[in-house]
Amino acid sequence: VRREGCAVCQQVLRDPVSITCGHRFCRQCITRYWEKPAPSGDYDCPQCRKRSRTLPREASELC
Repeated sequence: VRREGCAVCQQVLRDPVSITCGHRFCRQCITRYWEKPAPSGDYDCPQCRKRSRTLPREASELC
């Protein structure tokens, strides 16, 4: 079984959340990454750089 990894910490996802573009991250990693949003108020995906104004959702909400 292949486990999905976090692009921020490079580890197996812990407490996974999904952002607008569909990429998944550990809740703690994306929260830390988004501590300082862009001046526009947008957040960017650390993987594809797509901008979002929406905070992460529980990964289980997407299934």
